[in-house]
Amino acid sequence: MDYCSRCRQKSVERSEIVIDGYVSYMYRCTICGYTYWTLPVPLLGKKLNKEEIRQVIKKLIKMFGD
Repeated sequence: MDYCSRCRQKSVERSEIVIDGYVSYMYRCTICGYTYWTLPVPLLGKKLNKEEIRQVIKKLIKMFGD
């Protein structure tokens, strides 16, 4: 477990999200509820494509909010 950047407690869970060949990590504090996710990066063997990343970010926002 990691420390929450908002409440400073050791209570953060990490989830891996895979969308269209890109992986992003979502971190959520189990105490205060603070949630954030990392920018998506391509899985091994997939080339970096800025437009695809934009589409994946839009999907992440739609699924989990800002």
